[in-house]
Amino acid sequence: MRLLCNLLFAKFKTVTFPSISRSRLLLYSVRQMSSEESNIVYIRRENDSEHFQATFNWNYNYLNIHREFNFNRKSSEKLQDFLGRVKTNVEKVVLNKTKRKKKMLSDASVSNVQDVKVNLFYEKTEVSPDIICEDVFFSNSYDPKKLMLKIIDTEFDIKVNSPLLVRLVLPSSIMAEFPVYPIVDIKFGEKHHSLFNWYRYNNTEDKWIQVCNDLVYTPPIQDIGSKLKLSCTPGNGSTFGPTVTIEANVKVEAGPGLCPYHVRHQYTKEKLPSDRFRVVSYNILADLYAETEVAKTELFPYCPPYALSVDYRKQLYLQEILGYNGDIICLQEVDVKIFENEFQDILGRNKLSGIMTRKGSTIAEGVATFYSSEKFRLLETKTSELGNEIDINPIYRKIWLKIKDNIPLKERFKERTTVLQVLILESIEQPFKKIIVGNTHLFFHPDADHIRLLQAGMILVFMEDIYKSMTRKFPTANISLIMCGDFNSTPDSGIYRLMTTKHVPTDIVDWKSKEGEEVEGLELQHSFSIDSACGTPLYTNYTVGFSGCLDYIYYENDKLNVTQVVPLPDEKDLKANVAIPSITFPSDHIALIADFEWKS
Repeated sequence: MRLLCNLLFAKFKTVTFPSISRSRLLLYSVRQMSSEESNIVYIRRENDSEHFQATFNWNYNYLNIHREFNFNRKSSEKLQDFLGRVKTNVEKVVLNKTKRKKKMLSDASVSNVQDVKVNLFYEKTEVSPDIICEDVFFSNSYDPKKLMLKIIDTEFDIKVNSPLLVRLVLPSSIMAEFPVYPIVDIKFGEKHHSLFNWYRYNNTEDKWIQVCNDLVYTPPIQDIGSKLKLSCTPGNGSTFGPTVTIEANVKVEAGPGLCPYHVRHQYTKEKLPSDRFRVVSYNILADLYAETEVAKTELFPYCPPYALSVDYRKQLYLQEILGYNGDIICLQEVDVKIFENEFQDILGRNKLSGIMTRKGSTIAEGVATFYSSEKFRLLETKTSELGNEIDINPIYRKIWLKIKDNIPLKERFKERTTVLQVLILESIEQPFKKIIVGNTHLFFHPDADHIRLLQAGMILVFMEDIYKSMTRKFPTANISLIMCGDFNSTPDSGIYRLMTTKHVPTDIVDWKSKEGEEVEGLELQHSFSIDSACGTPLYTNYTVGFSGCLDYIYYENDKLNVTQVVPLPDEKDLKANVAIPSITFPSDHIALIADFEWKS
């Protein structure tokens, strides 16, 4: 039984970091402004906060002043207090400059410069200093487009809650013919309303050449050896914020060549028609585990560090997943950051909508299920945190009563963060056809066959409860079950027996896999006619420490037909670089892919 994990800490080229304060983030954005954006005061407030931030660049050529100003003020203060603080801060800079240049300026000039005036105008009329800032900037009383701040003789437009780019990150690995895209965090705006422009540095002509105006760029072979940069102008559909430009730390490199999944793509070149659907189940190896020292030195020492990096691996598994043209994609070991920054954007652009369920509140990974929004409609999502719910959800009462008095067993089971995620999908073209899709990742430990079998029993109880509810709600519907996941169990385990024979007895050996935690007198059964769509291949997990079949796509064989199973890689491919992950396999698991059609 394999432990999970791998990876060195990725080195990012980034313009901001989460630890930087809001005012510093605003400051950075102003630094990036082009000249036509410089005479703007950006005023922002988040979620009716008691404070607002104001940021602007002041260029006063008379004294050669080019300075950024940032303010964090109370929304409830009077305008005169806010403008007074602006005046004070500007005066300090002016006085400092005039002291240095006093010998060069006449007394009259010095007096004139030192007389700093700061005023706010609305339609060329000065705004009363007694008005509260809240009413000026964040109510409907004043149109921000008609406000103007004047400092000495410099006039500034006012933009309230305009889009702000607070984070822009490029990966530490960029390969030809693999999509490259940024991690983007925008306040008061959305990515799909923003402008993105990619540039490649031309060494021959010593200049940057625009190559793409999209969020995602796929460098061609010709880009190998060149650097890329990206400019982003955040938008919200009605206005834009200041542009930020970032240059990659690395040059475009050659990819790994032909990967085994490219061969598998030959079976999935086209999307399936509406009367059939393709299911993918894949444990992608969480960066959360891959970045540990144990992963690098003990679990996967055969894998070069660059190929363990999530910035490298994600290029491979995103290309791999997209090439399968799946309609239902069940993923395990999905980092929250990968789901939010990679999968939602990249898979979303391919008409795949996704839901993620974390393993408890403290673990930053979990399971995620994506479905084709062109083929299916999401009716409902359900989740069961097995360890937390075994003693409180009445549907699990039979199982709970059999373990509650064994303290070591009870405590070990309840400590597990295993979750079951369920999506209820409806065919868009044939709404009477519905699918209950389950996705899970069971406990891994070698001495925990009993824990996993208990978890599988709970999963079937939960799925049966949903199925009964659905049949009551839709009595004439064709409702079928799909159950995907990393079950961490081989075909000779009690789980496979339970799934495929509907029953395990009280004396099955799995109940005694850990001394002191024996499960006594528990028989499990269910009513589904279930089979494994991909059978029982020799390997779905292949490492030096363990290799075997752990992953399954279970389905109801009386409701669905399997029309194709995409062949798994040969063992020679798996061990070409000792084991996996490797330079051509992004995970220690192999994706399962099966095509289905509804039975009449």
